[in-house]
Amino acid sequence: MNEVVATFVWIASIIGGVCLAAYLCLLPPRLFLQGKPWLTEEEFCQVAPAKSWCRHTRSIAVISAFPTFVALFLTVQLTCTNKVPLLVAFVPLYFLWIYVPVGLIEMIAGVSVLVPVGRARGMEARYIVGPGAVWAGAFRLGVTAVVLAGLLVAAYW
Repeated sequence: MNEVVATFVWIASIIGGVCLAAYLCLLPPRLFLQGKPWLTEEEFCQVAPAKSWCRHTRSIAVISAFPTFVALFLTVQLTCTNKVPLLVAFVPLYFLWIYVPVGLIEMIAGVSVLVPVGRARGMEARYIVGPGAVWAGAFRLGVTAVVLAGLLVAAYW
């Protein structure tokens, strides 16, 4: 009976972690860019042609996040004494990690980018240009740093 309860707790913690990570990824635009409409790629290129390089954020985020996250994860797993916190948080932390390059671009360019994860039809990146994007990026990077620091403390404790 205890094994069944432990399995349910394990599954619930992973699902809850993924839901929390998705919420934290969507929270900065809701806090700092509320009321501003999301632009499609074509509208974004018309509104801010000087910042059209931000169109590649989706590719940059997904491609750069995977190798850096794997390097971080393997480094911590090979050097820490308590491997459970990062094993439980592997998938949720990866969702937050995908948005680290997005947060950097938000801070540098002042463009908030909603990067959809998946290949379903109709899932395109959306953009908001504005000064609130810098605050959204700072908040996004801060939240990711706090979550990562908490997991590292738990792993090395």
